[in-house]
Amino acid sequence: MLSRFIHLQKQVRPLFDTKDRIHGWDHALQVVENAQCIFENCSLNINSELLAVSALLHDLHYSVLLKNKIYAYIFESRISSRVARDVLDIYGIEFSQEEKEIIIKAIYNHPHSFPFRRLNKNKDLYSQVLQDADTMELFNPERAPVYLHKKQTKPRSFLKKLITNFNNYFTSHIGLYINLECTKHCSVKKN
Repeated sequence: MLSRFIHLQKQVRPLFDTKDRIHGWDHALQVVENAQCIFENCSLNINSELLAVSALLHDLHYSVLLKNKIYAYIFESRISSRVARDVLDIYGIEFSQEEKEIIIKAIYNHPHSFPFRRLNKNKDLYSQVLQDADTMELFNPERAPVYLHKKQTKPRSFLKKLITNFNNYFTSHIGLYINLECTKHCSVKKN
């Protein structure tokens, strides 16, 4: 059922920046896992393979634009969807044009639920699920060591407290940053 996804996954793996611990390969795979959890828990009538592809490709632009992460963030909707379109045109094994548009639209709509609360409640289900899956990964406590691993100017104990408080806030206020109520059943893993 996910044969096209598996093939695409093998093709795009080398495109991901292995040094980017925040938007790299591991992040993409965790967002795929989160999206599948939401798909299953919410009993959604959408194509799980297209959802998995959109989750896999949603932040690939950060690897492609290695030197300018701020530009990639500010214009994330446009850039991420453009990179995804190019990748699908090159490696999009047997995806129809309609399927590609579903994937690209979800990727275009996915950014900025946090901190801006720009949600997709009135958009298609693919956009909603992808955004929720990505938001969940942002607040994943297992991701905290990634932030602490970077060169820091502040003491680590301060950063650990900040990250813990950040995660506690999100867990307590998850409804402000997600589109689908059923996403809560896949909520952020606890420390």
